[in-house]
Amino acid sequence: MLHFKATARTAAALLLALTLCLGLLPASARAGGSDEFYGEEDPFDGNSFSTSGTCGAQGDNLTWTLDDAGTLTISGTGAMADYDLENSPPWECAVVTVVIEDGVTSIGDYAFFACSALADVAIPASVESVETNAFRYCESLQDVWFGGTQDGWNAVTIGENNEPLTRAALHFGSAPLPSIASAEVSDGTLTVTVKNPAAATGATIFIAFYQGEKMAVLTAETVSAATTYAVSVPKVYDRYKVFLIDPVGNAPIAESYAG
Repeated sequence: MLHFKATARTAAALLLALTLCLGLLPASARAGGSDEFYGEEDPFDGNSFSTSGTCGAQGDNLTWTLDDAGTLTISGTGAMADYDLENSPPWECAVVTVVIEDGVTSIGDYAFFACSALADVAIPASVESVETNAFRYCESLQDVWFGGTQDGWNAVTIGENNEPLTRAALHFGSAPLPSIASAEVSDGTLTVTVKNPAAATGATIFIAFYQGEKMAVLTAETVSAATTYAVSVPKVYDRYKVFLIDPVGNAPIAESYAG
């Protein structure tokens, strides 16, 4: 499941602390050195997190929301606030997808620092700079969608310690595709979680239950802004399949199978 608790920041810090204890870091880092992340205290410990708020350099010029599937959406006009280890961002570190909407002009210092579960990010053509440490230690980052052209991307000023961003696969003119994050049965209910539901609005989730080679039940749900959909399972079935079909109904966007 892609549901994480607010202790994800602490877990990330403890993982790095364990690496430190095992002696896998350079001596300069173990001694304190120049890398302030490896202090004696967890800088994120004790912080509490909500699911929405403001994150602009001028306060409410930017707002953010975090849904149950781990998608963080940032919208508004202007620059993002800068953060550091003592003043951390207000969202959970374990976001899976970041969608920055058109109008945002910068990604702040330490914005997604040590977000180890972050897999993809959508950056609009309006972004002019990515500040220092914004994507540091985002080792799961695989895909970056930029809303402009290659020349536009080349013009973006990217600060130091953002290697996970610069080595990720770069795509142009599109946004992260929707997908099925999970499909699990519990207490007679199948719960399907959709990742990036905004990109799937109008699509249909088809859920087929089978007995042997024969389809027993077929259920359909239309995707809206919600991230989770629950359906009752039949009393007898061998397996199920979940399909996310595009709004026109022509092709599967994503598929999930269970034996």
